Amino acid sequence: MLTSYKTMNIEKIIRCLIGWIEVLIGIITVLGCTVVQTWRVYSTPSKPLNVYVFVVITAVAAIILGVGLIAGKTWARILLIVFSGYVIITKGLIYTGLMAFSGAMITLVPRWGIDIASVLYHMLVMIFLLLTKEKTA
Repeated sequence: MLTSYKTMNIEKIIRCLIGWIEVLIGIITVLGCTVVQTWRVYSTPSKPLNVYVFVVITAVAAIILGVGLIAGKTWARILLIVFSGYVIITKGLIYTGLMAFSGAMITLVPRWGIDIASVLYHMLVMIFLLLTKEKTA
């Protein structure tokens, strides 16, 4: 692996980009859940409180991880690797029928498209974060 100054800057830029993506995902999820839960968009029934709380806590965790990654925190890097692995395993269990998800999601993109994008994104994040380490001066 090259450890030149340019490589370190590119890695830092990619790490910050991943951090901002996590922050954006978290904010959109919190806002989306709040709108659906509060105003029942598209005449959907509200989610059970435990589902709503779980989704909001997960979204807030994504925001915190994103901010930590932008700040170059090692704990954020490690937790995002673990979280990405969890997402990939969960999606695999759902598609093999070993785990069921009960809850209708309202999206503009087909569910399979979101799942494929999610798995690919989290795989790339894991690969990048596992192959790079935060360099300290």
